[in-house]
Amino acid sequence: MRASRTVVLPMAPVEALVEPVGADHPAAGIRYADAPPTIREPRSLLLADLDGWRIGTAHLSHIGSGERRLQAEACVAAFGNPSPALLAGDLNAAIEAPELAPFSAWTDAFDEPTGSPERRSTDDGMPIDQVLLRGASVLGCRVVREAGELSDHSPILAEVATSFDAREPDR
Repeated sequence: MRASRTVVLPMAPVEALVEPVGADHPAAGIRYADAPPTIREPRSLLLADLDGWRIGTAHLSHIGSGERRLQAEACVAAFGNPSPALLAGDLNAAIEAPELAPFSAWTDAFDEPTGSPERRSTDDGMPIDQVLLRGASVLGCRVVREAGELSDHSPILAEVATSFDAREPDR
């Protein structure tokens, strides 16, 4: 590991709505200032440079699509342009959710031909755990069900390679 750092992810302004009016969520139309304190938690991105890769993990806000959008934008900005890059974590939204649009140029490990179509890794069946790549290939990606119930999220196993690594099956 050559370097590591923690990036504090932004919170939405207290005047912002937790979810837009009309959204299918109990906090729709409520300002953060008026919401229960359990809705807002500090969030961060951990970045490390390792063997030519920039690797990160994040846990985005569990409530608040606008806040998640701000955090997704901050993650993409913090990664910068190094390639290959990998982000894995609980992003608390399905990959097609509008708030994860900042990752649209990244590769979704589950969407690759070698990825498993089963991506629901949480007890409630939500597809909110993601593995996203840039400048790399996916050799395989799946939810590890055989791990048992260690958490309310099952682990995800992703095997990835740079284009150089993919030519060398022994690596």
